[in-house]
Amino acid sequence: AQQALCPLYTWTDARVLAWLTEIDVPASVRSAFEEQGMDGVALCKLSRMDDAVQDKLLTTDLGMTRLGDRLRFSSALEGLLRAGDVNDLAPVPDVPVLPLDDAS
Repeated sequence: AQQALCPLYTWTDARVLAWLTEIDVPASVRSAFEEQGMDGVALCKLSRMDDAVQDKLLTTDLGMTRLGDRLRFSSALEGLLRAGDVNDLAPVPDVPVLPLDDAS
């Protein structure tokens, strides 16, 4: 039921960080998202907050101090939510897959 309400519900922390990279969020802000444990559920909740509250959290808790960064982030987040099935976006593995070494 939750997944139907917000298409980002299943995103892991790693997927959120990859998306932030895709939309050119500065590395310092991506680090703050990682430190704060911002996964898809957290993004869903953030997207439902009042604009003023969202802006304050992005600025104070997530270090997104530049207005342009906040506006681009908010616009990109709205776009994701309108896109519907965001699982069709490029998948990002949580753990790198390493080839097995048959020589041992």
